Amino acid sequence: LPATILKIDRAFIEHLHANSSDAAIVSAMITMGRGLGLKTIAEGVETPEQLERLRDLQCSYAQGYALCPPLVAEEVIAYVREWQKERQ
Repeated sequence: LPATILKIDRAFIEHLHANSSDAAIVSAMITMGRGLGLKTIAEGVETPEQLERLRDLQCSYAQGYALCPPLVAEEVIAYVREWQKERQ
């Protein structure tokens, strides 16, 4: 199957705001992904600072506690409905 997304491991995201080496690696991954026509997704995003830095670096997607904690199946429906209300 052809790859469409390049996933960035949480190990690089954890110290993104404080570690210039991690920031350089993440930036390079995003640039490489874009050059290959891939979207990028950062996993383990836990703080608003990490999310903001990823936005600055133009990361396509993010996942982690900064966006939503893990939910059981029944909570997902309520979460999506509330999200949709906020978007209207």
